Amino acid sequence: MKIKGFLFALAALAVMSGCKDDKGGDKMSTLTPEEHKANLEQSGLNVVAQMETMSELDAVKVMLDFNDLMETTDYSNDGVAGVIKPILALNEGTSVAFDLKASTIDESSLSQLFNDEAGVYTYNAEYDTWDKTASDDEITYYFPTSGSVENNATLSFTNFEFITTDNVDIAEVSNELPTSFDVELTVDEVSLITFKFNATYDADGVPTSVSESWTVEEYNLTTSVSRSTSTIEIDQSFTFNDANILSSHFSSAGSFSYGNMKEDGESGNYYEQDVLESSNAWIAIDNLKLEGNVNWKGLLNGQASFEDIESEEQYFEKEAEVMNNNMSLKLKYNDSNEVIATGEAYVKTVEDYYGTESWKLDFRMKFADGSYMDDSYFGENDFMDLIESFEDMIEDAEENYEVTID
Repeated sequence: MKIKGFLFALAALAVMSGCKDDKGGDKMSTLTPEEHKANLEQSGLNVVAQMETMSELDAVKVMLDFNDLMETTDYSNDGVAGVIKPILALNEGTSVAFDLKASTIDESSLSQLFNDEAGVYTYNAEYDTWDKTASDDEITYYFPTSGSVENNATLSFTNFEFITTDNVDIAEVSNELPTSFDVELTVDEVSLITFKFNATYDADGVPTSVSESWTVEEYNLTTSVSRSTSTIEIDQSFTFNDANILSSHFSSAGSFSYGNMKEDGESGNYYEQDVLESSNAWIAIDNLKLEGNVNWKGLLNGQASFEDIESEEQYFEKEAEVMNNNMSLKLKYNDSNEVIATGEAYVKTVEDYYGTESWKLDFRMKFADGSYMDDSYFGENDFMDLIESFEDMIEDAEENYEVTID
């Protein structure tokens, strides 16, 4: 188990688990369900409109030009190719917009990349080659964009710094822990793309803070992680001209000492009381915000009280009671923080083909007037696709950081 991966495992828990919020102080919106439906659909349209232009960005086209030059000159640099791959993928449009986060830089390879490729490379149009000048602290390319007869574009990889660790759990992957790394693309002296990475570590080589930020013209995607022995917080923000497309927050209180993280990481028992105590999270898409928290101790203690259950129906009723007492979910307007609907677990009666009744635990969102939200409130397929893209992003993060969430 990689200790660093634990931080991203917790982020996935926030998406895949239910949550509970403090019921005091929240104001229910006075809008009708029909007005809420129109607002939800408009948020979907807003996000789709904000992302439709991603494949047409000048920055993406320039990176495609650079990639073509690398291929036509038979110049191979796997490290550089790995860094620019998520930007090239944006050419495919909205469906891969979240690749910027999913394709996080492989920090373990950065030192080797700089050792092998450090230098300044200038494209030579006459011979269709790259002229190299020695440098120890940068990898920089000067090249022409499509239609230009001059090398008017600059792609640079700079500010790479790292520390080393003797912790065998970390060193089995790499004993070098990067503390900073920058990437920038400029065309005609105008910055089109920037990437910044910064990290700090404790004495065991476990991150105490990590921040990554991609800016691609008007789009920005930032991720930050902070950890102490008692709290972990993870924030993500994806914006267009500072307008929210998708953002999220996750924080958890517990005992996150190195010993606990290592022991419970190996056993998979993140939910045990000696590690996680409580968590809260929110996810905001355009002006819609899904928010809540979970009391892990109360949930585990409640499940332990499942005794003297005489029927399957009673079991599900008890399960719903425990969930509602220790978990909740609220859909809000991000700008006003007014509640659109609240979530509740309930026991649903189902009937099979032969008319036999049985029970199952289900979940629903309830408006202020007592009515319930159904699938029609998310009529824009593209909006639901966006939510699925966020879920895919979490799965990709699990794969990249070698974390498995059961």
